[in-house]
Amino acid sequence: MSKKRFIFTIVLAIVLTFIITSLMYRVTSDNNKENTVEEKQIETEDIKKETDTISKEELKYLRDVEKRFKYNSIIKDGKHIGFGFGVNRNDKVGAVRVLFIEADSPAVKANLKVGDIILKVNNEEVFINTYKDTLAKINNEDGLPVKFTIKRGKKIFNVDIKSEEISVPVVESKVIDSEVGYIKISIFSDQSYKAFDKALEDLLKKDVKSLVLDLRFNPGGRGVDARRIADRLLDNQIITTFEYNNDYKDTFYSDGRSKIDIPFVVLVNNYSASASELVASAIKHNRSALIVGEKTYGKGVSQQAFPLGDGSYCKLTTASFLAPDGSSIHGKGVEPDVNIEEIKAKGYKVTNENDGVLEYAVDFLKGKIK
Repeated sequence: MSKKRFIFTIVLAIVLTFIITSLMYRVTSDNNKENTVEEKQIETEDIKKETDTISKEELKYLRDVEKRFKYNSIIKDGKHIGFGFGVNRNDKVGAVRVLFIEADSPAVKANLKVGDIILKVNNEEVFINTYKDTLAKINNEDGLPVKFTIKRGKKIFNVDIKSEEISVPVVESKVIDSEVGYIKISIFSDQSYKAFDKALEDLLKKDVKSLVLDLRFNPGGRGVDARRIADRLLDNQIITTFEYNNDYKDTFYSDGRSKIDIPFVVLVNNYSASASELVASAIKHNRSALIVGEKTYGKGVSQQAFPLGDGSYCKLTTASFLAPDGSSIHGKGVEPDVNIEEIKAKGYKVTNENDGVLEYAVDFLKGKIK
């Protein structure tokens, strides 16, 4: 029965692709606007009815408005349209704060700072329990300025920010303290492995003695690139197992032939998700390196998105990926070997201005921490 369900899921994906492709052709070729709108509505409802037999966990409908703000958007090919900053709720101060800012983004041009508190968006108040709904109303693709009311210290001011196309470096690298290599992967795209491999080889030519791999704020992406990068970091070991509809499994192994021969540390946080967790889990369970930071997000499923005619889209969950020991990552995340509190207890400052987590990792690799 499970095998039939697996086959059904694959067939459904093919059918969805055919229906959506046909819909797109009809919408673009139909000169009658009223007929086009009616046709889109009918086709979308048909798709939804056809997929009613799949569980809610496997198939989710999401309005496009839920994806408009940067922190919840999908970055494709290292580019996205947005404001260039992310936010989170800070229960200690009871407010929504700017968590990170992307380089060369509209947020930088507007002089936004990490730690700024967002009080209002287009004059609508922002509350910690409903801030995602408020921010989701922003259309960051229409090119119109959005007014943010900001609190910085005791100062309250308004700033207008227009969305732009932002190029996000897939991989960044540098040398720290003359001997520690540093590689940050922003997302796992179809260019991630090539960029990672080049950055790694460049660092090794500079005779670095160790490596920090930074996966913080990495939302995931292509599993194939994540597995190829994990292969550079592991011996002949299990990377992950993909589980399809509870019976069919596909286990992926590293062969150890291209494994780096220097010690390394992996940095993660609550925003490391999906493919990031695949890599972190493989390294943690194989005890290949220390995982440092915060527990990861907990998204252990592989999904394929299909756009629908009414502006919404459906996400079809095609598989779950498991840790090397067979345990689930979904809803649980990957626990770090050294967490933030332990880092602070050793005297490192972890603030918006000071990256104590990276400092700890560098000192650990240099042998200053036992």
